Amino acid sequence: MIFDSALVFSDRQVVVADTHSDTVEIARLAPGHTLDMHLRVFALNETGSSPTLEVVLETSTDNVTFTPVRKFSKPVGAPKTFGCGLDGVALNRYLRLAYNVGGSSPGFTLFAGLVMGFDQWQAYPAAGIE
Repeated sequence: MIFDSALVFSDRQVVVADTHSDTVEIARLAPGHTLDMHLRVFALNETGSSPTLEVVLETSTDNVTFTPVRKFSKPVGAPKTFGCGLDGVALNRYLRLAYNVGGSSPGFTLFAGLVMGFDQWQAYPAAGIE
């Protein structure tokens, strides 16, 4: 998966309390249109006792007043990569993420951005090769 730096919300952002990501501007996106893209979040580091993370995609026409359009949570346990597709989600020119954390002393280091497609390809060793 390849990320364009102009479509990155968070690059190693440390999140220890509820906060927002950087804003991504998609200048040619008319209000209410959709993007055939995926939002991917990588939890590079996780600390605390039973930390939880909810991610809310927000959109705005003026980069001042944001409206939530999609919400999802980090799966508990091993998966460090999560996200959602944006097919059919009405968006505006400005996008950002709201991070809502929970648990005892939660902490996350996050990378988040938009990608054109989500590749679930995984390499496996060939049978009989050691």
